[in-house]
Amino acid sequence: MLYPMFIQRTPFGGLVGTLPDFPGCTPEGYDMDELMAQVPEAVALWMQQQELSSLPDNLSDQDGCPPLLVDIS
Repeated sequence: MLYPMFIQRTPFGGLVGTLPDFPGCTPEGYDMDELMAQVPEAVALWMQQQELSSLPDNLSDQDGCPPLLVDIS
């Protein structure tokens, strides 16, 4: 399933992603490849902390700034 992710540069270099459908889940990486590689692990950890066994519905409002869509399965 595709979920939106907004990406920002960190003050000290690197990137951080914000996944609106996973509040508080913020994967990080030195570059885009590392950031994208961290998404599944960050989401899995978030789901474990939330005690969820299945992915939430994609409920994000995608108006405004276009997000990057990431496949989380």
